Amino acid sequence: MLLYNLNHLSLMQRPVTHFFSTLMILLLTTGLLSASNYKFPTDSKIIYDIRFSTHGDALAVADGKTIKIYHFSEEYLLKEFSGVHETQVMAIALSADSTLLASGDRSGLLVIWDLQTGEPLHQWQAHNDIILSVDFSHDGEHLGTAGADNKVNLYDMIRAEHIVTFTDHSEDVTVIRFQPGGSLMATGGGDSKVIVYDRHRRVVLQELTRHTDWVRDLTFTSDGNTLTSTGDDRLVSSWNIADPQNIRARSGVKILRGWNTSVDYFHDNQTFLLVNIKGRIHIQTPVVRMTHKIRKPINKGLLWTNDGTSLYAVVATRGNGVKVIPAREMKVN
Repeated sequence: MLLYNLNHLSLMQRPVTHFFSTLMILLLTTGLLSASNYKFPTDSKIIYDIRFSTHGDALAVADGKTIKIYHFSEEYLLKEFSGVHETQVMAIALSADSTLLASGDRSGLLVIWDLQTGEPLHQWQAHNDIILSVDFSHDGEHLGTAGADNKVNLYDMIRAEHIVTFTDHSEDVTVIRFQPGGSLMATGGGDSKVIVYDRHRRVVLQELTRHTDWVRDLTFTSDGNTLTSTGDDRLVSSWNIADPQNIRARSGVKILRGWNTSVDYFHDNQTFLLVNIKGRIHIQTPVVRMTHKIRKPINKGLLWTNDGTSLYAVVATRGNGVKVIPAREMKVN
């Protein structure tokens, strides 16, 4: 059974005091707690997207024309999804309740899978070009897609139908993300814009224009109050979005050298992971900063913890599959 262990809460997702959170970060990142290396074999050495299930038990990997779901901590294959995509899968997403998988490929085909049975439920020709990003809203009501045809599509997952196409970007739309517990949807693209939408009213709330080059990734903090973007200009830019009618810039700093390709927040909403095209990995915590470098470009990076005992950077590479790097092996700056 695929879902038998996907829904338990990990230690780091329970309420903790600020002192305990800081202490745990110190232990996680200085190697004082035990850790082990994880391996997830793939058929393709070039992996464009990876996603964790809501509580981090399962890792989804876009592996060529298939998607593989692994039990992360025990390192075994739970299920493989294949036989539908005829071109490389570029973007994947898991629903918050671990019942659905979405995948988009180079041809613009979007597929919705039953995560339990492995069977395809719906297929749409969502874009006329590469699907670069897909995401489920946290309430399961909506699915969004972003494509190299400059378009954003919004789908009603209750009725399994297309709702609207947005054409507010003038270049490739590289990323789409939904606000946890809220009504916001954010997109970023090659036109250097970050656009914030109200997904229920289907309107643009604000265009955020701090970037000067391609925006490659966006992430919300788990409390839904902060939106952070990064891209080719090396800028890591954050906005306070607690009040959707009054979105305010919080911080903006250039980190790493080369295009930043991915950013991800940890559960404490303060620690974040940043990776780039040159294989550089950067973890910024409230108390320490860590760096690491691998020999291959990185497409996607995620943070993971083993029930609060170790912190890892999980990265999808262009040439070396999926790599897992313990924070204890990184250089502390």
